[in-house]
Amino acid sequence: MEKKESKALRWQVLAVVLVSVLRDGFETVLFLGASNLSSPQNNLFGGLLGLGAAALLGWLFFRGSLKVPLKTFFAVTNVLLVFLGAGPVARALGEFGEAGLVSGLLTPLWSLNPAPLADGSLSIWHENGAVGGIAKAIFGYVGDPSLSQVLGYVVFLVAAFGMLKMKRKKA
Repeated sequence: MEKKESKALRWQVLAVVLVSVLRDGFETVLFLGASNLSSPQNNLFGGLLGLGAAALLGWLFFRGSLKVPLKTFFAVTNVLLVFLGAGPVARALGEFGEAGLVSGLLTPLWSLNPAPLADGSLSIWHENGAVGGIAKAIFGYVGDPSLSQVLGYVVFLVAAFGMLKMKRKKA
């Protein structure tokens, strides 16, 4: 009986993996299609670069997973996920401020979004610059955050890390 359950479990895992890969494939096709409408000159290069990066990361993950302790791996991914979650909170608070739903806290505390340089390029810290653009896409970085965005980001981080700490104490 245990052999049948094991075989059924394998088919279920295979189905989940298949659906996940198909969903990601559809997302990629839709993303590259939309990207082609906005800037067709770099679409093929960007798609191939992304595919190569994904293959490299997959291979590195497979090779590294044989040596990395799972406890350490999940601890690091938990921290990354908390920072990934804080970004949309800050962005949403900025949008709420622009819509007039959050009042009085709209003035930027600082600005790392200076005017373009003389040659038309942007500072690397600008939210559309080299480093800032990546941080904006991954972590929700805002180059000129308002007080509400900074508070939202910090409150989210404190709450999320507090919950992780409580969960760790229970375990």
